[in-house]
Amino acid sequence: MTHPHDPPRQWSRPVEEVARAIYEGRNGSGALAWGKRERNHKKPYRGDAHAAITRLISLGFINENGIEAMKAEKEAK
Repeated sequence: MTHPHDPPRQWSRPVEEVARAIYEGRNGSGALAWGKRERNHKKPYRGDAHAAITRLISLGFINENGIEAMKAEKEAK
């Protein structure tokens, strides 16, 4: 869930960003902010995010061209 006041995302942290999205999707807008959660609470969400990204790469939905495009977009900013 992205809000207009959120800071721009960095492609260098895809697992963290996916983990945050999973957390926000499961817990809704009334939950404690991701940044205020302790490390142990974030660990299962990061594991889910890593598994999801790994699967997308293995299926070819994310490939080297996509990763390079994300890096180029980040460097252009």
